[in-house]
Amino acid sequence: MRAFSIVTLGICLLFCTYAQGVRPRYTLTDLGPIGPAGQVLYIAGNGLVAGALQQPDNTDHAALFYGRQRLDLSMPGIGGKNSLAYGVNIFGHAVGGAETDRPDPGLVDFCGFKTLGLSSGGAVCAAYVWQNGIMTKLPTLGGNNGSSTQINTWGVISGEAENMSPDPGCPQRYEFKPVKWQGGKIVQLATYPEDPDGVAYAINDAGQVVGSTGRCAPYNPNFQLAMVPAHPMLWEADGTPRYLGTLGGTGNNPNTANLAININNSGHVVGTSALAGDETGHAFLWTREKGMFDLGTLPGDFASGAIAISDGEQVCGISIGPNGPRAFVWQNGSMSDLNALIRPTPLHLLFASAMNASGEIAGIGVDTRNGEVHGFLATPLPRDGSGQEDAARLFRMEDVRRVLEQLRPLSRHGIRFAPGW
Repeated sequence: MRAFSIVTLGICLLFCTYAQGVRPRYTLTDLGPIGPAGQVLYIAGNGLVAGALQQPDNTDHAALFYGRQRLDLSMPGIGGKNSLAYGVNIFGHAVGGAETDRPDPGLVDFCGFKTLGLSSGGAVCAAYVWQNGIMTKLPTLGGNNGSSTQINTWGVISGEAENMSPDPGCPQRYEFKPVKWQGGKIVQLATYPEDPDGVAYAINDAGQVVGSTGRCAPYNPNFQLAMVPAHPMLWEADGTPRYLGTLGGTGNNPNTANLAININNSGHVVGTSALAGDETGHAFLWTREKGMFDLGTLPGDFASGAIAISDGEQVCGISIGPNGPRAFVWQNGSMSDLNALIRPTPLHLLFASAMNASGEIAGIGVDTRNGEVHGFLATPLPRDGSGQEDAARLFRMEDVRRVLEQLRPLSRHGIRFAPGW
């Protein structure tokens, strides 16, 4: 889900320094109801959030958020019922997976819409890039399905795509490989030896890609994968693969995962890894200098996963315990419950799924009054507590206004906007 421009790196230098050595505090913006199958998956450096909104007809529509303003990307889309946006860059270019109007020959639930309980007829799911109101399919490796996961500042996209080789573990489907789309072409990335399948989850501005490889399995909505992720991987910009290791687990238990989920512009990687015995997994941070480091869990919890990392080395994700999931933020060796770092609110923050260079965190929570699933945005408070926006924040706002002004004319061409756009 998280690509940042050189400008955004400058923003981070201006904005993130206050956080060093100081326990973070955040103001919370409720992004509104998104539906039980809605998604909040990524936040760009200018505050644009990518995800999906569940519709009254029990379908998901890919969407961009800015605060409580929402833009539906599925109109006109590419002909199918369901879509979601996994990522977006600062220019408003979004990527994800969308059903087409063509049935999949094996009725494969490649993007997991049926597994999520949505209305789906088993259509082919295509990787796409959306820009200027147009959703364009990306090529596969010869197979039917694909999905794009992130797009960096330079327009290079990570994801997964099917080839034409029958998958030995899933006879009804083809192998799917980690890929990136660059310069109008698809580039296949190497899998760990003997792993037939893989996915590229994230890409940074240097062109480094992270993900995991393994073997086919029923679609797992927790990892949004039809695979048991056994081997977390990093692919350098030239495609050279690097196996990152684990925290002791083998990856043989389908309920745990060895999965590299995100990477920052320093090449530092976060994800989740099974512990020895494969009964549970913990969030990890990997660096070239120190290897894989266990971030642990919140007190009393038994499992965790790191989902995003900023260029300022803050990490966010999910920690799971007897009372369910809760969002965390990790910094300088300490993990904190994000719920404890905001003012009291009816919204319980379940997991933090995205973080940008300014330290803003996006994710999903539940309204404790009625059980509604909401998106949220947590914004770090200024160091002096004055509430005054600094120069970086003001620059980011101007950047967003520019993108929104570019999007506004699309309403004249049948692109559907929520009130406020």
